[in-house]
Amino acid sequence: VGDYIVTQLSIDGIQSNSDIINKLLRIYIDAPDKNTIKPDYFINQPDPEVSTFAADLIESKYENIAQHKRMKDAMAKEADMLDELVPHIVNEMRLKKVLIEIEKIKTELKNAEQNGADIETLTAITKKLMKFNELKCIYSKHTGNRTVIKAR
Repeated sequence: VGDYIVTQLSIDGIQSNSDIINKLLRIYIDAPDKNTIKPDYFINQPDPEVSTFAADLIESKYENIAQHKRMKDAMAKEADMLDELVPHIVNEMRLKKVLIEIEKIKTELKNAEQNGADIETLTAITKKLMKFNELKCIYSKHTGNRTVIKAR
């Protein structure tokens, strides 16, 4: 699962906005034997931020002992669904990054128009916006066609 996530994110050049998540991914990438990584691998990292974050993630799953069995059953079901869940989650992350980039490009286009940019510059920005809108459509389809249209 880890290799799939790392590969898919690197194909698109996607990084998390969270430094700690990026650290966890880097630790995973640099791990000598990815097939035997267990949660305590991250808890035992020398970086206190990483080990605390990993411990908090694991602890939050088991805060209530009474729910432990139900969680264990749910985790088994999730494990059976990993082939579907992981690509879906990766596509959701891609979509989110594309939506963020679209907003940046719209701002760039607005600023270029206000500053009297030449037609070539405006055309280049518009083409970039169109490319990201196409990506938005692709990733929206992969995540269940949940395209949100803002009312103006």
